[in-house]
Amino acid sequence: MSLEQVLAGTAEKIALHGTRSELLLLEELAAIASALSPGAAAALVDWNGAEVARLRAFGIVHGVLLRDVATLAPESLEGAAAVVAA
Repeated sequence: MSLEQVLAGTAEKIALHGTRSELLLLEELAAIASALSPGAAAALVDWNGAEVARLRAFGIVHGVLLRDVATLAPESLEGAAAVVAA
């Protein structure tokens, strides 16, 4: 499954069920995005923050990861792939 497919599927799931429904995957995506967009990565997994803040952060992380997918090391995506496969 490509990163684009993972992000699209995750976007659909969190739109329907909220960010907590994808907690493990969002943790992995935040770890991947932390070097590229540290503020958005932190907000994405701030479980004490507002849902709307996590949704906005997901939008930013989504865009950053798609924009910079070519610069990401393939092994950095393994954690997200494992969560999706589970």
